Amino acid sequence: MLAVAFALGALVATSAPAAAHAELESADPADGSTVSTAPRSVTLTFGEELQSAGRALVVTGPDGARVDDGKAMASGVVLSVDLVPLSTPGRYTVTYRVVSADGHPVSGELSFTYQPGAAGSSPPAVNSRPGDMSPVASTGSTSGTGSASPWLLGGALVALVGVVTWSVIRSRRA
Repeated sequence: MLAVAFALGALVATSAPAAAHAELESADPADGSTVSTAPRSVTLTFGEELQSAGRALVVTGPDGARVDDGKAMASGVVLSVDLVPLSTPGRYTVTYRVVSADGHPVSGELSFTYQPGAAGSSPPAVNSRPGDMSPVASTGSTSGTGSASPWLLGGALVALVGVVTWSVIRSRRA
């Protein structure tokens, strides 16, 4: 019993805190896809609701110029922006920054290729990749957030195991 309690304490003490941030679940067009018809908008779907402040969605063309209308719209878990009519074939980059319901900023980048006349290939979903979107100021830092809780809980559990062990040893001597 003592060994199980000690192992449990060690497991809790070394576990990482849970991250409950908005994660990108899907994108339309999908990351890495090739589309033969120029999309009229880019839509990103996240795993949790987004705050209305601190969101941005920028789409740039093969030449680096912006091709979005600059009016990112959020509704619940969906963030979208309309595009100007695309005429240049090539790789388009989508950069986003949102604020999770818990207040943490999440950013990333994905891309799609516009190739008129090409057979479309579209992966079903996209995972976010950390990135930076310089025009948006950071709303907070996530470094160290929540790191004390597992250590505190683990320390308390180790202390409890120590007290129980001391009590058992003391009662056997008596």
